[in-house]
Amino acid sequence: MAFPLWRIFSAIAFCVASSIALPAAMAQDIEQDAGAAPVVTAPASLPELREIGRLKKVFRHEKLRQGIAPEDQSHFRVRVFMEQENGAPVGLWVGEGAAQQKIPLGEKGGLTWQPSKELFDANPPVFTDVPDGKLTLSLRMQPVIPVDKSGEKDIIQAADLRLSTLQINRAMGKAAGLVSFMVPKMRVIVIRDRNGEAPILHFENGETQEMILAEKGVYRTAQYYQFDTKGRKMKKVTHISANDIMDINYYFK
Repeated sequence: MAFPLWRIFSAIAFCVASSIALPAAMAQDIEQDAGAAPVVTAPASLPELREIGRLKKVFRHEKLRQGIAPEDQSHFRVRVFMEQENGAPVGLWVGEGAAQQKIPLGEKGGLTWQPSKELFDANPPVFTDVPDGKLTLSLRMQPVIPVDKSGEKDIIQAADLRLSTLQINRAMGKAAGLVSFMVPKMRVIVIRDRNGEAPILHFENGETQEMILAEKGVYRTAQYYQFDTKGRKMKKVTHISANDIMDINYYFK
């Protein structure tokens, strides 16, 4: 779920822009006919690159990720997207000269590449082939919840949902620093069943109840069902069962 963290602090979400222009990199293609001397064709231009900042500036989320113990980020992840406003592919490179490497981007600009601690500490420049002012970086936070699919129904433990919101709230507070008191608290997680049916809440006393639809927005129209990890009655839920869980996400009420 995308969350406009620019409202609280640019430490988490921000637009990447730069006015530094670099000369075009050049390459030569060499063709050779049998028994003939090599023929050098006209140089072919590689994409013109511009620097958008040092690695630590562009990938600020990495400082947060590397500063959190693995056991404290077991139930959430931050997905990073580099996108153009026109939807065209984005090219990213890190480093200079012979040490330069291309940063792989997935579908819709999704970034799964993570720099090593050594590379991050070295703080090399990052380049793109996207024109100035056309590139944005956004962070989208998602819960990572174990789903037991070994039985007739998918099972989610309510404790995992609560832990996920606890971890992401701590991480956002740490990233916001002095203005952490302004960060809205994540408390609701939404679940979608592939068949569009309501997942079932199971309580400590054996009672069961259908989950309710998300209150508004895209989650309501797509039939997501919400679980309020801080709700008084919801604290008594032990687990959730569903036919076939296809998506779990955070949701701000």
